[in-house]
Amino acid sequence: MNRDRENYPSNHPDDKRIRVFQNPSGEKNLQVLGEAGKWITCYSHRDISRELAIFSRNINIPKDHITILLGLGLGYHLKEIVKKTDQPVIVVESNEDIFKVALTIDGMPDVLNDPNIFLVIGNRLEKTLEEISRIQLQFGLRDIFLVKHPPSIRAFPGFYNPIIERLEMAKKIRIGTKLKYEKFKSEKLHILLINSQYLMMGELVNAIRILGHQLKTILIEREAEIARNDFIENLLRVLIEFKPDFILTVNHLGFDREGIVTDLLTTLKIPFASWYVDSPMLIIKHYERNLSTYCTIFLWDEDYVTDIQALGFDKVHYLPLATDPHIFRPLDTNKNPLLSQANVVSFVGNSMVKKIQKRMERLGMSNEDKSMLEELGKAYAWSDCRNVGDILNQEPYERHSLVQKMTNDKRVDFETLIMWQATQIYRIKYIQMLEPFNPIIRGDGGWHKLLNGSFQIGPELSYYYDLNYFYNVSKINFNITSTQMRNAVNQRVFDVPASGGFLLTDYKRQIEGLLEIGEEVVCYREREEIPELVKFYLKHDSLREKIVHLGRKRILEEHTYTQRLRELCIYMRKQFES
Repeated sequence: MNRDRENYPSNHPDDKRIRVFQNPSGEKNLQVLGEAGKWITCYSHRDISRELAIFSRNINIPKDHITILLGLGLGYHLKEIVKKTDQPVIVVESNEDIFKVALTIDGMPDVLNDPNIFLVIGNRLEKTLEEISRIQLQFGLRDIFLVKHPPSIRAFPGFYNPIIERLEMAKKIRIGTKLKYEKFKSEKLHILLINSQYLMMGELVNAIRILGHQLKTILIEREAEIARNDFIENLLRVLIEFKPDFILTVNHLGFDREGIVTDLLTTLKIPFASWYVDSPMLIIKHYERNLSTYCTIFLWDEDYVTDIQALGFDKVHYLPLATDPHIFRPLDTNKNPLLSQANVVSFVGNSMVKKIQKRMERLGMSNEDKSMLEELGKAYAWSDCRNVGDILNQEPYERHSLVQKMTNDKRVDFETLIMWQATQIYRIKYIQMLEPFNPIIRGDGGWHKLLNGSFQIGPELSYYYDLNYFYNVSKINFNITSTQMRNAVNQRVFDVPASGGFLLTDYKRQIEGLLEIGEEVVCYREREEIPELVKFYLKHDSLREKIVHLGRKRILEEHTYTQRLRELCIYMRKQFES
């Protein structure tokens, strides 16, 4: 129930089921027609003040508990509870007509508008229990203190008694007590992975198992605006059974904007790590409630470290991408099913055509908005700005009607859309430099709309099954990093050499700390360099092979996901072992 008075029900209560009358003392009293067809009086006929004084004297609300009041009546008991606590109070009332009457009592609208008061109004049992759970989770599953208004329960036992039974059972279970266990006490850890079926999941699972840690996964479909009850229930069950040392997720998937999951894990003192492999500023800055001393942020791009620290996160660590050598490895040429292709120059990637169109539709944008989108994409692609929001805050864009429409929850989708548009523009410009070499482009069908007949365009490749074969049959594998990665490197920088393939990639500052440029990897800094570099390395097979050999050796020694997970686990142990 919304606390805003404008949203309170304005129609009159049903006087055939609700009676308000005055006691001889002048105090207002209430009678309700119960589910058994009998009238139930909610307060003493003689002296309501004395009844409330006794109630107040006998009630003792424990610290750090959520009070749940079953039955609102005219709100007299709620007023006494509010005097006793500044902690959250959930008011459960099955009958909306009773709520309407309570609003007529002096001072009650102000009490009900208290931000610590949460109203659950209605007689749908499961929905009521779900809402109570949601509010509890918002406060980290604090223990509950149950207050029953006996006349309300006598009037509607079919509604209140099942709630009492469920809440009393929850009090006995005391989840917080069950999850008080020592973390990081063993060399081999228990790691709970929130599996979103994201691209990296296979690599993370392999790495955790190679390191000998115990692994449990919870599968989710996508990120959530609000924490779903079924996910929370499953999470709690797994926490109790598996007792993880920490939880691992990618891009904060599984966590909600309201911070309910974060509050829950913080209260239960369970560390959790989120490894960002996309722009964190498109995600975490919109999840302000996810700040926690139990949260560690790992970033694939070192440039974002100061940004995330500025948001208030105190445990932030640079952890670049890597490769899985069990997936990307040299092959016996005769056993490669793509041997007949024998590509000279190739590029694998998404055209962004379908992604852009679907996101435009989701945002309610029309083809008339396409020109502005392309202008914004170009502005971001060729700027030095790391975050799209910095472009949108500049003149003349910040005043444009399209930009001004993209507020609140639309803003993240809009910034992501601009990033995709920028990447598409950027990729086309660089791929066009390969045209003299009749390159092979593998990806979605959108490339047919973007490139002319000089490019051989083939279907998409499966990352886990086809890509290694493809890298092995290309003399030069071309790479263009996404525009969101101004100085960081993508996974292809590691995957191609690991497969035994030669890579020509755009220069990124952070590559210097990962591979030796010119000896272990070859980079172009300007578009105009690309044709000459391609010609040179096509003529020098032995030099290509030497660079591949040295690059692969370095990557296997330092840049596999097993090594990244080892570093992540060491960092988590250092932060939370004590």
